[in-house]
Amino acid sequence: MKNFLKVIVAGLMTLSVSSATFDNPPTSIKVAQQNGIELIKHFKVDSGLDGWLVKNRKGYNIWYSDEAGYVFVGAYLDPAGNNLTAKYLDELAPKPDFKGILSRATYVSTTPNATSKRPMYVFYEPHCGFCSAFHAAIKPYVEAGAEIRWVPVAFLRPQAKGGVPSSYELLAKILKSSEPLTIIDAHEDSKSANGGAGGLTTGVQPDSEVFKTAEINSSVMNELGFSGTPAVAYVDEKGSVKLVKGFPKMGQLATMLGMKRMDSADGRLGRFGAEPAKYPAK
Repeated sequence: MKNFLKVIVAGLMTLSVSSATFDNPPTSIKVAQQNGIELIKHFKVDSGLDGWLVKNRKGYNIWYSDEAGYVFVGAYLDPAGNNLTAKYLDELAPKPDFKGILSRATYVSTTPNATSKRPMYVFYEPHCGFCSAFHAAIKPYVEAGAEIRWVPVAFLRPQAKGGVPSSYELLAKILKSSEPLTIIDAHEDSKSANGGAGGLTTGVQPDSEVFKTAEINSSVMNELGFSGTPAVAYVDEKGSVKLVKGFPKMGQLATMLGMKRMDSADGRLGRFGAEPAKYPAK
């Protein structure tokens, strides 16, 4: 690490004006472009380095290069200790349209006739144990009026086995019902009564529409950067969409929903910091 810093410092001490441009980046960046890196913007850094906003399959990043064509990536701090990389990303990287992405999802709302200003989207797999625990955790808030939009996806059990319906069969049962929320609640209430085991034992044969809905919802989930369930997208007090991967801590839920904290006494929630005696549900 010390040698690396010496190289960087030495490079900064001998910087000259770089001839690099957006159309003529250093050779190492040209090679990266050939390997799938997308070059978005070129800019000059006050220290004399060239800055590059790049995009890969995981998102945006800032790269730096000197006049010799050496490229480095990571946190770049100014003399006051400010992270310039974070600053440049915030200023230059396009802001994702989370609301637009979410608008493509098919969901089941706990308050279908309401127009909540702070809905919470939860990507939900019917065979996901953590999703079942989240259903229990969120129940007191739902009963107090929170709008939860369950976004069903299917990937854990593609085929029925041992009398247990596949994820797609359960999605079909949910999506084809005139009361889809009732199906979700019945499935999860059965699990809750059995410590997380069980659930509905029959499903509905999925058709092309169900498969298409599952595909679109999965695409939305992936586009938001989620790879598993539960995954949460919620609207904060400023109207911005925030993302949470995995199961939030119990103390976070109230803040995310803008409500008083209410912890379910479900035994599965202790590992997530539930304190029902201190924060009883109504």
